[in-house]
Formats: sequence, structure tokens, C-alpha cells
Amino acid sequence: MQVWASVNMAHLSPTSLFTSWDLTPKEIIEGAIFTITQKQHIQNLICAYATEKVSRELDATNIQNSIYQDAKQAGMIASLQHLLDLSDQAEQTKRQGENPESGFGY
Repeated sequence: MQVWASVNMAHLSPTSLFTSWDLTPKEIIEGAIFTITQKQHIQNLICAYATEKVSRELDATNIQNSIYQDAKQAGMIASLQHLLDLSDQAEQTKRQGENPESGFGY
């Protein structure tokens, strides 16, 4: 069984155009795992965005904006669900004591 140390070895990546961290595979797993409360909050956000999306009526005077708002909501829902899925995968990987794949979640 592997020991999951909490020592942070992450450092800023000098090769990225954006703020990016070089993480060990174990740090990636640890960073991907949400607490129960965080999962609940994210699920509430998904619920709110989905409710807003299905409740919105088509604005016949500005169809382009209606399409944009629908796409925006769908993207937000998909992104948040992706984070929840990564958290679940990370928990399973940690529970099974497996070595995480490099690039897990990226």
C-alpha cells in the first residue's frame, strides 16, 4: 500500500503561457479529490444552471443571445460535471493504491 504524503513539491511551470503548476502524479490525485461539502456545492451549482437553462424561454427578438445563453449554461454544467467525475476517479485511484497515470485529468 502506498503512503500519500502531504508534502507539496509543486512549483510554477516556467514553460506555460498561463499560470500552471508542475505537480507529481500523487499531487494531481490529491488536488482532484473534493470533500463531501465541495461535491454538494458543485452539484447545487449544476442544479441551478440546469434549472435556469430549462426555464429560459426563447427570446424571439434576440435569438442569438438565447442560443448563446443555452450554450454557456451547457458548458458550465459539463465543466462542473467533469470536475466531479475527476474527483471520483481520483478517489478510486487512491483507494486502490494505484500509481496515477501521468497527465491524470489533463
